[in-house]
Amino acid sequence: MKAISIFFLMITLALTEPTYGDLAFSGFSQDKWVVYYQSELESTPKLFKMPSTTDGSTATRFPNGRDIAFEVPGRGIYLCNTQSGEECDQLKIPKGYGSRPTWWADTGNLVFARYITESEGEDSEIFVADIKTEKITPLVTQTGLLDYPDITSDGRDLAYTVSGTINRYQGGVQVVQSLWVMNLETGKARQVLLSQDQDIHPDWSPSGDELAFASNRSGQFEIWRVGGDGENLQQVTSGPGSKTWPAWSPDGESIMFTLQKDGRYSLWLVNADGTNLRPFQPFGADSDIQLRDADWK
Repeated sequence: MKAISIFFLMITLALTEPTYGDLAFSGFSQDKWVVYYQSELESTPKLFKMPSTTDGSTATRFPNGRDIAFEVPGRGIYLCNTQSGEECDQLKIPKGYGSRPTWWADTGNLVFARYITESEGEDSEIFVADIKTEKITPLVTQTGLLDYPDITSDGRDLAYTVSGTINRYQGGVQVVQSLWVMNLETGKARQVLLSQDQDIHPDWSPSGDELAFASNRSGQFEIWRVGGDGENLQQVTSGPGSKTWPAWSPDGESIMFTLQKDGRYSLWLVNADGTNLRPFQPFGADSDIQLRDADWK
């Protein structure tokens, strides 16, 4: 297996290449979740070579169209090249395991949530893997479980979620997941929406001024939009089934999301204004492959 340093060098050289739209998602095939990718929405999906006997999820493609990172739940993050044919490298972190990888495109760094489970409980923070020094360091640390990082294409702002619990007046405990945005130049963070709901899976629009996210504020998880400043909150989807993991199209006109209904997963497309809902069926209308967790760059 090649060294991580070779992978980082490969990414560094690729930073000078032009960027274009790429799509990655998970599909359930042969009794496990595997990663597919394609260069355009209409192109034929390609199956990514993964470590055997593992499930792959939350894949993200680097804008050069060659390199990909994905999570193996409970085991961590793997870094791969889609053209070399070599085996993937596992991202080595000093403690815990990595989750929810996303590229910091203007630097080539990899940002992810680092989870640690101990006898006292579970903790998570946002970390960054620096490709120049190969050091892995904290990027965001604050009270609560931090997860689902996503960075604007210009590298200006980081969106993420903070999970915590509140004790309700009439008893019981409620889990709250809130959206936060950090300016990566100043290090200042702020909560986007003040609520006691579960707002998860933030995804920046290509322009970097708006977030799509999943929220249960209407009674079940639907896709919503909001400005990065917390203004102009809009519900995008409605209807049966839980809808999560929104991913903006590169032109900002559409949003792809995961629908979980009747125990099955599928990917759907909707215009950003909530119109023109349609299924995403890269394997054809008769395919029985379940799909979820798209990343679109």
